[in-house]
Amino acid sequence: LYLYVVDHGEKNGTFLIDSGQILTAAQLDTFLDVLEENTGRVSIVILEACYSGSFIDQVGDTDRVVFSSSAADKYSFLSDGGDVSFSQFLSTHLLSGYNWEESFDLASNDLTVIGAPYSGMNPQKAIGSQIVLGKVFGDFSLASFLPKVKTYTEAGAVDINIEQSFSIELDM
Repeated sequence: LYLYVVDHGEKNGTFLIDSGQILTAAQLDTFLDVLEENTGRVSIVILEACYSGSFIDQVGDTDRVVFSSSAADKYSFLSDGGDVSFSQFLSTHLLSGYNWEESFDLASNDLTVIGAPYSGMNPQKAIGSQIVLGKVFGDFSLASFLPKVKTYTEAGAVDINIEQSFSIELDM
């Protein structure tokens, strides 16, 4: 599972999903634990938000990768529609053939080279001890950085033993 989360974070280990909807590091960790236990899949989580490093300790796990765009006490910056951001640099290096850890290190360096305010973000990583990070293969392309949600399946309780369908339509 590749989970990319971008929006506003807070120092207390919370992430703003939408007005009035908050995701905590504990909630994300629980969700991923259940998913991984029931599917046997590894999760790679990329957090692009201020203070996103506050998720690292709680969400990191032996069979999970977590990258944050900033340290727990630092702001994260995006500009030019996301073209200048940690996740854009990370994606560019992945598409250039570097593995995940190399891409993280190169993206962090890119932020340093650009200078302030990006150089102060201090991205964080947690790579589980059971993870072997390879390269991203296949034909794919990056869509618009900030797609607009057209329609989606309304939120509701999900029973793990019942198959359900969810959908989202994006305008790129």
